Amino acid sequence: MQTRSMRSSVDQTESMRISVDAFTEFVREKEPVLRNALVATLGQERGRESAAEAFGFAWQHWDRVSQMDHPVAYLFRVGRSRTRFRRRRRPIFDPVPNPELPHV
Repeated sequence: MQTRSMRSSVDQTESMRISVDAFTEFVREKEPVLRNALVATLGQERGRESAAEAFGFAWQHWDRVSQMDHPVAYLFRVGRSRTRFRRRRRPIFDPVPNPELPHV
């Protein structure tokens, strides 16, 4: 016979597994959409960083984010705001062009 605390522990473990599975599925479906939107807005490097920041925030606040009507739109705003004020150091040297990449 299980005690109440053992059942509670099992319920919490099952709930956590379901939450991890739901988050993993969410990232699998929505990461390309959010990343492409942020890259289009902020550029390649900052857009990818912003998407990673936004999904990190989503994991930390998954209980809230998972209940939203439009979580990708919310995470878009999170990604933009988390990188907006981050100052970038200017490079000391100009970037060296890669001869293997065609010029666009």
